[in-house]
Amino acid sequence: MAWDAIQGQALAKRIFHSHLNSGQIAQAYLLAGREGIGKRALAMEMAKTLVCHKAKDESCGACQACGQVDRLTHPDVHVVASVEGNEAIKIQDIRTIIERVSLRPFSGRVQAAVILGAEKLTEEAANSLLKSLEEPNSYTRFLLTTGHLGQCLPTIVSRCQVIRCTAPDGDERQEMSELHRGQLERSALEWVSTSLPEKRQDVIQLVDAMVQRIREDAVARDPDSVDRWVDTAFELIALRDSVEHFVNPKLVAHLAREKWLSLASQ
Repeated sequence: MAWDAIQGQALAKRIFHSHLNSGQIAQAYLLAGREGIGKRALAMEMAKTLVCHKAKDESCGACQACGQVDRLTHPDVHVVASVEGNEAIKIQDIRTIIERVSLRPFSGRVQAAVILGAEKLTEEAANSLLKSLEEPNSYTRFLLTTGHLGQCLPTIVSRCQVIRCTAPDGDERQEMSELHRGQLERSALEWVSTSLPEKRQDVIQLVDAMVQRIREDAVARDPDSVDRWVDTAFELIALRDSVEHFVNPKLVAHLAREKWLSLASQ
């Protein structure tokens, strides 16, 4: 499958083409978006292009390496996914794939690890993967997908280049954006109309709820504004950590609400 065979996803294709042509390929990519819009196809095409014997920015689809990737038998392309899309991806699954990609490539230029459904990683599996993302070698590339960016471990997200995948239909994208905006505004009104919590645990729960909503909504943002959403999420996480270090909980709740209202009003 070449890039043109994947419907839509012009932004993701443009990013991959640019990185492949320049040789500046990220150590890890995280493809985020709704289910059924081509994230798996994008990840596999990128993996195929990385090991293709002839390609620079697009797989040839005809060489032995391309055929092996299509049959999931290439020695340098490793795929892990939850069973039937429902089971968690466990630490042993990640340990196995990390052991494989730690070896030098057998026939390709790199080792490619494709992890489908990064939100399904158990905490232990996510932490095991994080270590490899923090200490990458020069010949390994990670390609992750997720249908629920807000459920992924924040530290894993921060180690990846996040590429948002959107539905091909422009009207549908607009409807999604308006839906998320409405939810955001309703949450803002709820947090304004209620008194701020004063107990440490209640404040932590409030900030966690804000961060979760931002993560979920950021998937529908346009490329020019997503950085602001990500920055706000990390600022809220820092506030949450300050509560655990005995900063006045009510002060933290007030600051968190101000950050939320500032984001919701723009």
